[in-house]
Amino acid sequence: MLLGFARAGARPEPGARAEVRPVIDDLMVELVPVAVELGAELRVDPFAPCAVAASPGVLTASSPT
Repeated sequence: MLLGFARAGARPEPGARAEVRPVIDDLMVELVPVAVELGAELRVDPFAPCAVAASPGVLTASSPT
């Protein structure tokens, strides 16, 4: 998603910042029930706190196919 954002030449709003951990946590809450239903396992390995220069919505927006 971020790669698509970058390739599109999009620029974040000035001062936009998204912490990655809360976005991943929210996605896990949404996706784990689907994974369980499908018999899949979702796992997030530990990582250092980090942020990106984008709104949190950019991290969860679907890419056009």
